[in-house]
This record gives sequence, structure tokens and C-alpha cells, in this order.
Amino acid sequence: YRSVDLTPAAVEVTSADNIGFVNNTIKHTANDGLNVINDVTDSVFDGNVIYDTGGTALSVGHPQHHEIGDKGSEELLGYKDPSNQYSDKEKYDVDVEGLCSNLDITNNYMVDLAVTYYGCPGMTIYYGTELSVLHNHVENAPYSGISLGWGWGYTVGADISDTNGSTDPQGETPNLQNNEVAYNRVINVLTTMADGGSIYTLGPMKGTTIHDNYLSKVGKNGYHSRGIHIDEGTRYI
Repeated sequence: YRSVDLTPAAVEVTSADNIGFVNNTIKHTANDGLNVINDVTDSVFDGNVIYDTGGTALSVGHPQHHEIGDKGSEELLGYKDPSNQYSDKEKYDVDVEGLCSNLDITNNYMVDLAVTYYGCPGMTIYYGTELSVLHNHVENAPYSGISLGWGWGYTVGADISDTNGSTDPQGETPNLQNNEVAYNRVINVLTTMADGGSIYTLGPMKGTTIHDNYLSKVGKNGYHSRGIHIDEGTRYI
């Protein structure tokens, strides 16, 4: 997972606090629209219009946030290979890496998404805590509408079958929890790809609630195309 990074976005927010990104328009992007990436806290992203994006309209967190501050780590994690394998490839230094938390992502209008990179969800949450994803409109995307979660056990070298000796049993992480996804409208997604959902979840996310969303027009080919697709390792929702 340390080989994974985010594609560029028209607007990128990182290492920031008390940001208000309100009532803006982002359109015609080659890659992503708005990426809220690393250590962004106590901020609001409200009332924005994002359309005709090459990739994801809006993303939160980073795939490497399964572990925070693990650059150069020597912890074994109960596995035959140490978790510090390739830890020099970590994007963020220990004193820079931080989880995105306490964000309000509300009332955003996102349409005609991932027109170049079909595997991108309309909205992607890799990791983050205390996120309120409310009253957003996501429409026309080739893959999932709103996606939560990234890894589910193999990301840091932990043995997913080892629940005794591992300090990271079955991919447990505190870095995706206590999030609410509610009152969103997700329309006409999975138009090209499959194995996803209007709302898609992956891995453990304690304290997360998904409720009162309106999900319409899901998928063409029907292979694991669902309104809410609860995928690998999902639990505590």
C-alpha cells in the first residue's frame, strides 16, 4: 500500500485547520476536483458545485493513513515480515502525517464524475474520523457514488487470520470511525464498472452510521452492483 498515492486535484488541502471552502465551483478537471488529504481538522466544505471531473470529485484522507506516524517503523505486527518493510516509501514524515478529522462535508452538488478514470468513486473517503457527510448530491459516475474505507487486513503486512499475536488483527485501525453518511442523494452510478454501490464500504469503521440516503439507478450489468455494497471486512456499522 505504500506505493499508492493520490492523483492531483484542482484544489488540495493539507496540514490545515479551520478551513471554510464554501459555495465554490470546480469544473472540467483532468484528474480530481477537491482533495482533503493530510491532517486537515475542524473544517467545513459546504455548498460547492463540482462537475465534469476526470477522477473523484472530492476525497478525504490518504491510503497510507491506515497507520499514522509509521515512517521507519520497526514494529513486527505479528507477521513474518516487519511492518517497516518499505517504510522509507511513506509519503509523510512522522511529525507531518496526521488524520483528517471533524469535517463537515455538506450540501455539495457533484455531477458527471470520473469521466476519464472509470475506477474512481464520485466521492472517496480513505480514512478519517468524525466526518459528517450530509445532504450531498452525487450523480452520473462510472463506479461507486460514495466510498468509505481502503484497507482491510493486508495493508500493513498483518496476517488477516492471526487474531492472537498481531497488534493489528484483521486490519483493525482507529483511523476510520465515528463517521455519518446521511441524507445524501446518489443517482445513476456504476454506469460502466461493477462490484460497487451507490454507497460502498470496505474494512472496519467503528461508530459509523449510514442512514436516510436516497439511492437511485444502480449499475448496468448487475455484478455485485448494489445500493449499499458492504464489501470485504466491513463491520461495526
